[in-house]
Amino acid sequence: MTNPALTLNDFAALEASPEYRPQVVDDVHVSPFSQQQTNQYVVGRAASSSFLRTNVIGVRILELLNGQRSIEQLQTELQQRYNINVSLEKIRHFCDLCARHRLLVHETWANTTPDSADAPRLGRRSGLYWTLIRGDGVIDRVVAWRRWWWNPATWLLIVGLLGVGLSYIIAKGVILVSPLMLAHPDANKQLIFWIFGLFLLEIATHELAHAVACKMAGAKPAGFGMGLLWWFIPIFFTDTSDVYRVPSKYKRASVAAAGPLVDALWFGLIASVLWLLPSDSLIYSIALAYSGIPALLFLINLNPFVSRMDGYWIMTNLLEQPNLRQRTVRNIVNNVRGWFGRAPLIDPLSEQQTGRWQWAYNLYALVSLIWTIFFVVNLGLHFASYGLTIVRMYAAAL
Repeated sequence: MTNPALTLNDFAALEASPEYRPQVVDDVHVSPFSQQQTNQYVVGRAASSSFLRTNVIGVRILELLNGQRSIEQLQTELQQRYNINVSLEKIRHFCDLCARHRLLVHETWANTTPDSADAPRLGRRSGLYWTLIRGDGVIDRVVAWRRWWWNPATWLLIVGLLGVGLSYIIAKGVILVSPLMLAHPDANKQLIFWIFGLFLLEIATHELAHAVACKMAGAKPAGFGMGLLWWFIPIFFTDTSDVYRVPSKYKRASVAAAGPLVDALWFGLIASVLWLLPSDSLIYSIALAYSGIPALLFLINLNPFVSRMDGYWIMTNLLEQPNLRQRTVRNIVNNVRGWFGRAPLIDPLSEQQTGRWQWAYNLYALVSLIWTIFFVVNLGLHFASYGLTIVRMYAAAL
């Protein structure tokens, strides 16, 4: 999993008093979001993993936030200097968003916080997340040794493992026996511990791959952690928000794709063991019991219709549509609001989606909502069904 950066539709505007004269902090940096779209920029601070995306209007406003202009004066200056007409409400929206991302000097705007205070939680409505370790030393060491693991020989090995995994699926069919059934304590009491250990090792390499790919893309990973997706699904993640500074959409997508690639390689490695070793060996039994897990992780992580999965980030980066799910859902909400004669919800200083892609937005939102409900319900049922079985297996193995 990766942890994405946040964009402009996360917060409601706060009323600004006339005496406020917003001032941008010194270490704010602005970088192009895309090599193709010249009107999109990413704004953030070097010491923060929080970013916002805006257009040239937002950049012009940032240039004018010197602590000497009121909101009304900002509006006038934009019109006179850049011939840009922006409503006071949109300027307030944008300044409030900048304040929540700590881009404004404390007390120059209504809801700023000093750098010494804890960073505010920025709209993580889809669950709870905790960063546990940074791991900078390990990541730097792995990247420094990349000539040993990223070369023509390892490329051939990667292709070979992917080919073995695909061949195993074709030869054996798509039926991968459930590890829970094979790990029954009556068969081998140690099997469940091997499966759990391999699972943790795969998760570690999956997340490390995200971090290393982020570093190689020219960004800085901000640590590893775990959380509860939708407040009940345990997940692990790597904070790669800094990758939004990288203007190449292909490099950003490669960071998200690194994790599923590791899952596919794990399956290829397991399939190689199943091809080569006799079926009566302990290693074969462990590999067979574990075989369904990397395949399942690969398929789940590549799902583009579930928010915060790697497949979702791959697609949004290639399409250059951050927060695609929220935008598509908002598009449906705006359509419904239009039926009742109400004004649409608009991101401050951002363009509305053109009518050309309205049907695609609506279709994606509909499919993603239905699939998410199906995914959550089925996962909950499986947790309820297998939870007691897992507890009994551990108890029997002790």
